[in-house]
Amino acid sequence: MLYYHLYRIRVGNQLYIGTCQNYELRQYGHNKCAMEGSNIKVYVAMRTHGIDNCVFELIRTFWCNNNREARMQEQAEINTIPAELRLNSIKAYRSRQEMLIHNANNIRIRRLDPAYKEHERRYRQLPHARQKQVEYDKRPEVLERKKLHMRKVREDAKIRV
Repeated sequence: MLYYHLYRIRVGNQLYIGTCQNYELRQYGHNKCAMEGSNIKVYVAMRTHGIDNCVFELIRTFWCNNNREARMQEQAEINTIPAELRLNSIKAYRSRQEMLIHNANNIRIRRLDPAYKEHERRYRQLPHARQKQVEYDKRPEVLERKKLHMRKVREDAKIRV
């Protein structure tokens, strides 16, 4: 079992929620990122209001079996805060279903982006990318899928003739 701290950073009237195992070290890390000019929402807010004006509050400490359980508790706490007051840029935890939907949406968005298509085309031309494709193509399940596909193509060709 692991010991975690659930904390909040109060910046003006906005809140950031986080979990960690070493509260003092995490507090130092947040301050350092804010001072170094990170563009993450919470650090921009910390610089805007003044790092010294940010209040770090320990909400509670708890035991859990793994980091996933800690993230679930963090997300539950984040969900209690109205969306307009949250400084958390991303979700701490997503269920498997939420993850599938999120990833599918990102893939759809990327496929429509011409710049991403160009990036993908260039990547496929790199030697290590070609080697990965060759290795992938040799996998038994891929070979079987290709055989089935070719059978179907041949059957479709016979039907058309």
